[in-house]
Amino acid sequence: MNAVLRYSRGTEVDGFGVTGMAYANRWNSTDQIPLRALDQGLISRWGAIDPTDGANSTRFSLSAHWDQKSDNHYSHVDAYAIHSTLQMYSNFTYFLTNPILGDQFRQFDRRTILGSNGIHGIQFNLADNPSELRFGYQTRWDDIRVGLGDSYRRAVYDHLRNDLVTEGSLSLLSDVKTKWAPWLTTIAGARYDYYWASVGGYQTPADAPIVGYLNDSPLQPIKLYTAPYNSGNSSAQLISPKASVILNPFDDKTDFYLNFGRGFHSTDARGTVQNFSTNEINDDLSYVWVAKRPLLSPSTAAEVGVKTKAIDKLESALTLFWIQLRSENVFSGDTGNTVFGPPSRRIGIEFTNHYRPLSWLSFEGDLTMTNARFLGFDKDQALLYQQLIQPTALPWGTFLGNAPGNFLINAAPIIATTTLELGEATGWFGALKYRYIGPRSLTEDGYFKSPAIGTVNARLGYRWKEGWKLQLDIFNMFNSRSQSIAYAYGSLIPTDLLFRACNGLVNLPVTAANCGVGVMNVIGHPIEPVNWRLTFGGPIDFDAKLPDLTEPFKLVKFWE
Repeated sequence: MNAVLRYSRGTEVDGFGVTGMAYANRWNSTDQIPLRALDQGLISRWGAIDPTDGANSTRFSLSAHWDQKSDNHYSHVDAYAIHSTLQMYSNFTYFLTNPILGDQFRQFDRRTILGSNGIHGIQFNLADNPSELRFGYQTRWDDIRVGLGDSYRRAVYDHLRNDLVTEGSLSLLSDVKTKWAPWLTTIAGARYDYYWASVGGYQTPADAPIVGYLNDSPLQPIKLYTAPYNSGNSSAQLISPKASVILNPFDDKTDFYLNFGRGFHSTDARGTVQNFSTNEINDDLSYVWVAKRPLLSPSTAAEVGVKTKAIDKLESALTLFWIQLRSENVFSGDTGNTVFGPPSRRIGIEFTNHYRPLSWLSFEGDLTMTNARFLGFDKDQALLYQQLIQPTALPWGTFLGNAPGNFLINAAPIIATTTLELGEATGWFGALKYRYIGPRSLTEDGYFKSPAIGTVNARLGYRWKEGWKLQLDIFNMFNSRSQSIAYAYGSLIPTDLLFRACNGLVNLPVTAANCGVGVMNVIGHPIEPVNWRLTFGGPIDFDAKLPDLTEPFKLVKFWE
């Protein structure tokens, strides 16, 4: 279910509006599946190892905005309130950690969000040079109940995490843009961010996970209770400068630009106060210490490029960019979450084109090529690899894809899109869009790679002058059978020989490292087959008449 209700008065730059949105959904999901199971004929492309995987979700929001513009001032303020819930059951490693019940787990998230953004701009002359000063704020408050627990057929039997998380942020920002000469414009600005988070553990000793048995006796389970030790407060602040230079030395059709700036991404607040692992203990039954993570992880980026309209009716841009992150978020198959990863660097080139030879005809073509790598040396991965190439472990092949390396996992080296659009502002319109994503490294050593993705989407519709629109979208119209998502990591299913060896069903030598990793394989989810969506919508104006719904079918009689 999805519903939207909007009320507005005035214009986008001088008026106000209120929007209410509601969404509810529940689904069963095939999730990502091991391709070896597909190759062996154990399941279909749309099958599942665990058919009880799925989720339910709701989201309700109310937002408002106010805008005002005068001769040399403008203001924008918006505010929003959101309440959302999510309960999701997933199984990414199948029977790797629990050979009897399986590795299904439940994630739940119930949160309320309050936030606001504001910006005010002033246009003035700085030493007789046209300038614009902007200053504003962003603030947000999250109240979250979030948790992670093991489950069997959607029946939860323990909780690794069960937390109440509150997080607030305040950002102040400003920049000034000055045109010093007809051929020179500069922009300089800065942003200050302050984040604060509090984590309170609600896990109880009774629902803590079992991580072993004392003296191998099932009557003496060892439960890992960590809530009091993984709670606390954290905060962080960051100043992010930025600067741009735009040069137009020849004419009004070509701009050269240089941009530099600092940004950041926030991390999971729970990792900033965590002291001990929530799923493993040492051999002496003591807690496993883990390093705390910073609440904010900065990044630095720069780009140099050119934009031109030198060719009539063609807009082109060529950009060379560089981005370096102090920490890369990396997907973990064991938990289904992103984890705080090593630093990374991206260097790439982007080429975009928009050509409109006629008022009713346009073409777009974009190409991005990126070299993305982790920085430094992964010592933990090297230690694991050393265990997997020992003589007793080597025959199982679990070392494949587990060598230390620097490939940025799932970073696409090539992305290309091309679009053909037909139609005027009103009347019939249509579009065709082709998207290509090149093969991506799925492990940091580059051993496993994803298949390329190529899809074609089509659109056909009609626009009325009253603002209404009827639109038919067809997705993946040529039924590409590639993988929409792909990962490579270890897992176990009952038909794996390694599964039987690790669980004593066959008498074959195997090491703990083999059983801890599982069978390395590509885990993916196929692109959805040909599907379509029909949309009819427009503004409700009680002072205007409704559109003539027969208008699209009134064919022009060319012979008259």
